[in-house]
Amino acid sequence: MQIKPSDTTVEKIFYGIDTKYQVPHYQRDYDWTLDNLTELWSDILSAWKSNTDYFVGAIVFNEENRSSTSCWDIVDGQQRLASLTVLLAVVRDLAKNFSTKNSHSAFNGLDRSLASNRDKAERAVKKSEQLIVHAAEPDNYFLKLNDKDHPLFFDKIQKPGNALLDKAERKILKSDPRIIKAKKLFTTNLIEEFFFQLDGFVKLDEFITFCITRLRFLRIDVTTDNDAYLLFETLNDRGLDLSIADLVKNRLLLTCGTDAAKKSRVYSKWESITHLLKNSRYQPQDFLRFYWIAFHGNATKKQIYSKIKKYLSTIPDVENLVDEWATDAAFFAKITAKNLTYPVSSLSYSVGSTDQRYAEINSLRYSVCYPTLIYLNRKRPELLPQILPFVISYLFRLISIGGFAAGRAEKAFMNVLREITDGKGLSEIVTCFKDEEVTDAKFKERIINNTFEDNDLAKYILAKLHEKSGGSGLQLRRDVHLEHVLPVKPTKWVSFNTKTRNIQDWIYSLGNMTLLEKELNISIQNDVFEKKVKYFGKQKGRKANDKTTAIPMTYEISGEFLTSGRTWDADWIEERTKQFALTACSVWDAPTSKARILRSRVAAGSKRTRRSVKS
Repeated sequence: MQIKPSDTTVEKIFYGIDTKYQVPHYQRDYDWTLDNLTELWSDILSAWKSNTDYFVGAIVFNEENRSSTSCWDIVDGQQRLASLTVLLAVVRDLAKNFSTKNSHSAFNGLDRSLASNRDKAERAVKKSEQLIVHAAEPDNYFLKLNDKDHPLFFDKIQKPGNALLDKAERKILKSDPRIIKAKKLFTTNLIEEFFFQLDGFVKLDEFITFCITRLRFLRIDVTTDNDAYLLFETLNDRGLDLSIADLVKNRLLLTCGTDAAKKSRVYSKWESITHLLKNSRYQPQDFLRFYWIAFHGNATKKQIYSKIKKYLSTIPDVENLVDEWATDAAFFAKITAKNLTYPVSSLSYSVGSTDQRYAEINSLRYSVCYPTLIYLNRKRPELLPQILPFVISYLFRLISIGGFAAGRAEKAFMNVLREITDGKGLSEIVTCFKDEEVTDAKFKERIINNTFEDNDLAKYILAKLHEKSGGSGLQLRRDVHLEHVLPVKPTKWVSFNTKTRNIQDWIYSLGNMTLLEKELNISIQNDVFEKKVKYFGKQKGRKANDKTTAIPMTYEISGEFLTSGRTWDADWIEERTKQFALTACSVWDAPTSKARILRSRVAAGSKRTRRSVKS
């Protein structure tokens, strides 16, 4: 590997009549967010004020194509170099406008008559301009972005233009391209930092000089693509911040050799995969690990890159593999979407549907099952709706209620994958979920004795009980809240006998909880039972008034109170908890239950029948 590392500055990077850098066509677009830009700005400003050098990071340039393109390819660092160029361009435009529009309100905080302001503004123009385009070669712009970004970058950033002096012009819109957002943010920051001082351009000149000479980079020049990719792997081994996904992308491109067209296609497909996964709760490297477990066997996070790297060297065409990944990623992104939640979701699904099952798994944060689901979706999709109830029951009983770590379930799912790949049927597959810790007896005992301080888990359980008790025809609204009948604040209790249990145990017992509409929950807050029960009345008709609920488990409390006059006590909470535990055993059937297997087959069969009739 031939590499040439050196310590350098912005002044040295953007210098020379034969110096040009380009973002290769297969690299990603400019994608720095406002958070990235704000962090860079804050770091630079802090370093300037404390008079200390600031290390921006490593940048990697490849000279392999320089003889034909006259450009260094930017292997790593385009986001930082492009952002700093935007900052330089904003300084140039603001300083230029001071000489022609110094009466503008944006300059009100400056002493316009101060000769040093005028002088330093002119110097700031020259200092910034010479780092954007060579002074003696007006066409020699130092930096070229990819084909998508460069026209806008050249027209709105590199060429002198509108300084955005009016506040309305600097308002950042959601529809603005990220390059324009960067320009607007830096313009606002510079005006607010420097133009409310009498000698603002004197300070700005000091600041831009600092940026040019004391922002430090580790520049690494390589001679070939291969050296660049190997460098990435070496840096990753040293623990630097390079993701597995980045390394896999680079390895994919490396396997394309000198075929530029193939490299471009693979890069485009890879970008579509990462775009799909942006809305997932998981990172691309997590997806790659789930994929590997699904089709090739178990692997830890530390092992996954080396395994994929070795595998890529054995296959004839990486394009086919990337196509497979794209299919799997589309499915994975759908079932792990951040907004796919239960009991309510911004995505629509019907009660009891397969999509609801995915939402439950997603909300409960189970991940050990995803390799199985990915494999089934590609190889045996007809089994998916049948096996999902078993997956949820097993994981819910073992992890959410049993308190066991996911590692205990991992072995079971590896066995499930083996049975599935061997072509086994549902009844054989689900025997893998047999575990002494998920029996009905232990499940009921834990429901009764556990405390549920995790509001999301408690809300999930009650929502499922709501479905089971006949509430499935009345899907819960998005704003349904979890209500602790016995107030969370013990000072609100009235002569409550705790028996032998701790106070907190009663508060967070499942029997002390119910579901309630948002407006009702806000109204009663932490009030005593005798007052809040007045809001638990049964809603009549479709239109609710301000003191009624449409949720059966809640208006049943009101009905019992009105009928018997009993108050909310330990006995009532215990009775309710035991009833919930009994119902829970049928909601989350024992994973190896024959009744569950039969129901799953019947449900899947009826769905197939409905589809065939429709067709």
